[in-house]
Amino acid sequence: MKTVAIFFAFICLTLFAVKGHPGVGRQRCICQGPGVKMVKPKLIETVVIHRASAFCNRLEIVVTLRNGAGSRCLNQYSSFTKSIIDRLTKDTRRTKM
Repeated sequence: MKTVAIFFAFICLTLFAVKGHPGVGRQRCICQGPGVKMVKPKLIETVVIHRASAFCNRLEIVVTLRNGAGSRCLNQYSSFTKSIIDRLTKDTRRTKM
């Protein structure tokens, strides 16, 4: 009887442990879908660029909006997003010199 109880407990623990791990090939990207093409520049508080990694195989640009309005994912192929990235890289180059 003890063997059956131990076996049952082992199976339950195994099921709970496996449930939390992602399956093979699953991505854990922040942005779902292509993202928005533009956000009013006045509303942008911060910009965070997440490079491709083992967790997500694509570049993600996330902007946090002012006044607690949340955050938005930008479409990396839109001209607005490309201009934001260009501005950030220019500002970074100026501060390093």
